[in-house]
Amino acid sequence: MIVVGIILLFFVGLSVLNAISDKFQLLEKIGLSIIIGMAFFSFVMLPLDLLGIKITQGSLAVSGILAIIACNSKHYKLIFSGLKFDIAEIKKYGLHFTWLLCFGIIVYLFSAIAQKAFYWPTLEYDAVTGYDLMAKAIANDGKLNNSLFEYIRSSREYNRILYPPFVASTFAYGYIFGLKTAKLITLLHFGAFILVFYAFLSKYINRTGAIIFTLAMMVTPEFFSHAAMALTNLPNAVNAGVGLISLYLWLTNRDKRYFYVSMIMIAINNWTRSDSVVFSIVCAGFLLLDALKNKTWKECIIHPLVTFIPFIAWSNYITKVIHAESSSAYIQKFLFWDGDKISKMAAQIKIYMFNGTDLFGITFLFLFILLFINLKKWNQKANLFLLMGIGAWMLYTLIYYQMDNVKFDTLDFVMKVSYKRGLFCFVPLAWYYIATNQAMVWVFDKIENFLYE
Repeated sequence: MIVVGIILLFFVGLSVLNAISDKFQLLEKIGLSIIIGMAFFSFVMLPLDLLGIKITQGSLAVSGILAIIACNSKHYKLIFSGLKFDIAEIKKYGLHFTWLLCFGIIVYLFSAIAQKAFYWPTLEYDAVTGYDLMAKAIANDGKLNNSLFEYIRSSREYNRILYPPFVASTFAYGYIFGLKTAKLITLLHFGAFILVFYAFLSKYINRTGAIIFTLAMMVTPEFFSHAAMALTNLPNAVNAGVGLISLYLWLTNRDKRYFYVSMIMIAINNWTRSDSVVFSIVCAGFLLLDALKNKTWKECIIHPLVTFIPFIAWSNYITKVIHAESSSAYIQKFLFWDGDKISKMAAQIKIYMFNGTDLFGITFLFLFILLFINLKKWNQKANLFLLMGIGAWMLYTLIYYQMDNVKFDTLDFVMKVSYKRGLFCFVPLAWYYIATNQAMVWVFDKIENFLYE
């Protein structure tokens, strides 16, 4: 049945994309359909739960079929549009030796991490006591507000099952359709992102650069390892990355389909982790600046209105339905100055970003080198994206600075466990800037001209 479940979520996602536009590239359609399909079934579990309808194969299948019908009611002939190879598409992506070599390495590495996902048990503490446990409870009880909230309410692990439910509910979807390990869902997310990231890179850099930087993004140690884990890290990074890159594509090219993709992906990201709200705030800020300049007030209003809904919905659900304390209770509402805290945080951030390569590889070191190279070319398009990423990182850091370490965990513990995990979200953003800035585009144009012309 899991094959049926995957096909169903794919066609739900594809239907949503077709309702937006039938002009998406093939790789975009495949990758985004998987992620959006997962998100649909995660979102739909909340109204099913509130209406007292049990979350089962039947209720999910009916919801999915209704969504497919609704999205394709006006253009049902387009449902398979773009899902075919043609010679022009193949030529566009390129089949020269370097491309084929990198593609072969990507396929090999994906198959290797897939074997680990399939055959290694779920061992991560946060998964065993949180996301995976919650998923099994949803699948067993058929509801989000399940027996788990009653039995571990006084446990330290209670906070883990209060996370926004995207990860746990997508794992539950897999279990409901007969999956034996939830890590296949993470693996699907990983594979979908590789396709979308390559497609997004190919809009600004040639085929050689796009495939090489897709491989570089893929083998970032923390990113690659998490493809075989049942945690929030990879889905969170993927959703944030695709959402922010899509908004950048709309701001620079005015292709409306990417505005809607950004809106959907940032909403999904807020359904993944609460601290991801920083990406909604940054998007809203840049949309406001754009509206002031280009009078795009409709987009400025719609985007934050939609993306904040999951954050608000889950915050209200856990306080008014589950009767638990919201995570925002640990955040101090007024700005303050604590030089010692800033110093300690800065020291930890430096360690995570630059000391050693076991977490993020050379990602942030490479990023800073390119920042210096591009100082004289500050007006290039890619620097708009850089500012979006820096803005999100600063807001993310501010959340942890404002955290009340008396009510919550100690600063040292929070930085080592939570903050470090959140830096994961900025890895796809860093690699996208590295690949698409003017200097790197120029280098790879020269390389491709030398090798193949």
